[in-house]
Amino acid sequence: MNENLSITDEIKKVGQRVKEVRKSKGYSQEQLAKLCGYKGKSMISRIEQGDRNFSITKLQAIANVLNIDIDYLLSGDDMEIIVEISALEKKRNHLIDLIKVMNEEELDRLIKFLEIYH
Repeated sequence: MNENLSITDEIKKVGQRVKEVRKSKGYSQEQLAKLCGYKGKSMISRIEQGDRNFSITKLQAIANVLNIDIDYLLSGDDMEIIVEISALEKKRNHLIDLIKVMNEEELDRLIKFLEIYH
């Protein structure tokens, strides 16, 4: 952490980084919250605004979903982040989101379909 910045400033910077990466990956706050296992978007919103102290565990969950290293969120060290996501990756992310909310019967039908057409 930069010695000239307060803890509050550092928390806000972490929040800004979360927001930047979330948007670059095409997720809404609601989608990110759901993928992290939160009931609603308020946790993500508060972290992004710097209004919330957060545990490393929560931040790691966010980093995992965003597929980035937690070190970037914490320090902002120059780490290559691909802001432009390919159309293919966006489609894959969307498919994963849809799969996560399917019931067993829907998953079975999807598996059969993929086995036939793959």
